Amino acid sequence: MKKISKRNFLNLGDKRTLTKTMRSSVNLCYKRPRKKRHYVALLCLIACGIDGLNRGEKSAYINTLKRYFPDLCKELGALEFYSKYRNGIVHEFTPKKGYAIVENHEINGKYVDDVCIEEKDRKIKFRGLNMDRLVKDFLNYLGQLEK
Repeated sequence: MKKISKRNFLNLGDKRTLTKTMRSSVNLCYKRPRKKRHYVALLCLIACGIDGLNRGEKSAYINTLKRYFPDLCKELGALEFYSKYRNGIVHEFTPKKGYAIVENHEINGKYVDDVCIEEKDRKIKFRGLNMDRLVKDFLNYLGQLEK
């Protein structure tokens, strides 16, 4: 068996280490020029991060959203986020049909709003989630856990 140095081992079982690792992962994807941000990866990191911090328990996940993401819950609802965004990104690597991720400027700072994409002879309607606000709230959530 190969031995590794303890200082080279990242103990993600330690909550402080885990939250710091989540923060650095989110910042790696987000603190880039706007056109080069990795919003799909960010949604995956955030949805899975909340899941991991709540030991994969749906009721704990929903309660965390209600407690730490009140604006999201007011505009979208905790259960809708869980079923449409979290389940979609975790199981299909995309939000569920009819749901999308958008940037802050695309919906004028709202957390959630209806958006549409115009094709040749039709409009495709989506419920857009403001990723800039979600990232900010997730980082604040981590900050509260780190205290």
